[in-house]
Amino acid sequence: MTVPTKRMGPPMLVIPDEIVDLLEQTYQSKVPFEIETPMDDDSLEFINLSKHYGKRTDRSIRVHWNDEKSGFSIIMTDKRPYRRSTARREN
Repeated sequence: MTVPTKRMGPPMLVIPDEIVDLLEQTYQSKVPFEIETPMDDDSLEFINLSKHYGKRTDRSIRVHWNDEKSGFSIIMTDKRPYRRSTARREN
């Protein structure tokens, strides 16, 4: 009898310490970090790495694009809980 083995996935994505420190700072201070650069490949890679870190820490990353995509702000927060209302509805 053969025992099924778990396949090895790809190695974990390495997130630079600067991004981790920035996201933890926004989480502690609850103030978004403003970035004034237009949307390019580097900013999209920054957002992608930030979302990966948020998923690892079970937190939410919120990105708000400024007018005409001339910059954005980013903040890490706790995930919003999904709750079912226990209050009875009045008909």
